[in-house]
Amino acid sequence: MFPELEEQADKLIQARIIVLFRERERVGDEVQADTVGRNIARGRTHAGLLRDAWIELFKRHSEAVLTDLIALVGSHAELSEAGVNWIREKFETHVDQLGHGMARTAGDRLRRWELTYDGKEDFARAAGGIKGEGKLRLDIAAGEARLKAGASKTMPATPPSRAPLTVEGLHPRVIAVAGQLYHDGHYREAIFNAYIAIVEEVKRRTGLSADNTGLMQSAFSEKNPRLIVSDDRDEQLGFMWLFSGAVMGIRNPKAHRLVPQNDPQRALEWLAFASVLFRVLDDAEDVPRE
Repeated sequence: MFPELEEQADKLIQARIIVLFRERERVGDEVQADTVGRNIARGRTHAGLLRDAWIELFKRHSEAVLTDLIALVGSHAELSEAGVNWIREKFETHVDQLGHGMARTAGDRLRRWELTYDGKEDFARAAGGIKGEGKLRLDIAAGEARLKAGASKTMPATPPSRAPLTVEGLHPRVIAVAGQLYHDGHYREAIFNAYIAIVEEVKRRTGLSADNTGLMQSAFSEKNPRLIVSDDRDEQLGFMWLFSGAVMGIRNPKAHRLVPQNDPQRALEWLAFASVLFRVLDDAEDVPRE
């Protein structure tokens, strides 16, 4: 159905699999050597160490494959929805097959040491989380690619010169919650406040009780939205993923761990993106609540 795309995707995946198989053997040998060196008796502990090491390797490999496929989506700005779905299914099938294969190989390896291990549930559980993350990130990448393609078609050949961007030129809501923090050099807190304010504004406009990604996917839902950005299906879906990505990739990390943010230019650009989202909200149409 997508011969060129399939060839490119297969090459990316095969290159990663070669590395994975080499790493799988190395990690397995290291676990075995460690258990022998520490005089760990053959049993559940031994099996658990190998399982944990290989599941972590499984996750790292899947993240690398996902990163490659996201780049592939980004390089095909005109990729149809069917093409994006095909890549998503390709990734999910690969994850399922690889998880099953690694569980079987782990069992075979441990049986050589007279240990019994059925890792199907362990690797299936890991595969489920990987596929959920992959679906979200691939859809975000597809939405961004389409938005960039649309912007490039309408962008004038020679854009007019404008004054340099400053925090004072951003949306009033961003200035209110983050302007002073930015001027005082508290860049992380400024960014965090701006994106919290976006979440609060979406909640206020929609009356939804969900939070973060769930909130954005309900608010800008393609089929039953509370906020309509566009009557174009792809554009509505694209902004749903942009708002979802904003809370998942920008707001949430700063809420759950100390993310260093020392670059005033980078901070200003994150605030500018928040400003754009607020202006989208200003123009969005509210759907009457039942």
